[in-house]
Amino acid sequence: MIDMFSEIRSSWGFKSLILHSAFSDIKTRYQKTILGPFWVTFGSLIFSIALGVVWSTIFKIEIKTYLPYLLSGFLIWSFISNTIIESTSSLISGEFHLKNTKITILFFTSTCILRNLIIFFHNLIAFFLIAVVMDVNINFSIFFFPIFLIIISLNLYWISIIVSIICLRYRDLQQLITLTLQVLILITPILWPIDVIPESKAIFFELNPLYHLVTLLRDTLLGNTYKLNSLLFCTILLPIGFIFAFLLLKAKKSRILFWY
Repeated sequence: MIDMFSEIRSSWGFKSLILHSAFSDIKTRYQKTILGPFWVTFGSLIFSIALGVVWSTIFKIEIKTYLPYLLSGFLIWSFISNTIIESTSSLISGEFHLKNTKITILFFTSTCILRNLIIFFHNLIAFFLIAVVMDVNINFSIFFFPIFLIIISLNLYWISIIVSIICLRYRDLQQLITLTLQVLILITPILWPIDVIPESKAIFFELNPLYHLVTLLRDTLLGNTYKLNSLLFCTILLPIGFIFAFLLLKAKKSRILFWY
């Protein structure tokens, strides 16, 4: 535990650089474009409207109900999946800094999380536009949004630590994780409501951890009461995940530079 707090404390010393790096990465990625990072927002909006019109007909759900459900789930999923995918290469791309500076391993994890949080926040503009048009009942549940977002972000933090270390050692896992996430979006109740699955089989989909991460946050945006089982799942996962992540970091930290 002492090592864990020591790593966090060391990483906190680079907080200004983490903030600068996160904004700089976004600025560099979209430089010389008119809309900048709002291209992602625009793309998510167009994708959700196009898919919403078609799938609401297939599922026989009113577009007014389905579109906010689809867009909110897709935005949250994009935040989660993009963070995990980017973490697969975070240590690989940080080779120069790790070899030549005193920057900690958690610097790259922190930058990855913050960068995707910033993108997620401005993508929420698309959701609130749809929420106004579709008359979504946003109520007191929205006050739980920042709390649950912190829980999800912390879960992504330990996941990113593990993924970044493993992918540095075994490079083929980058492609495997990306492919897995592309499949998971189709078999996780994100683009489609879990209500369309027979109750006897729905439990198998609820065993998916990503389902609980998405559902916990999506319910606050849609004005629904959060699911207690999702909250318990995400909360219990936190300490278990962090302990495993820092045990892995402690065991492999001295070998990381030899994996380049």
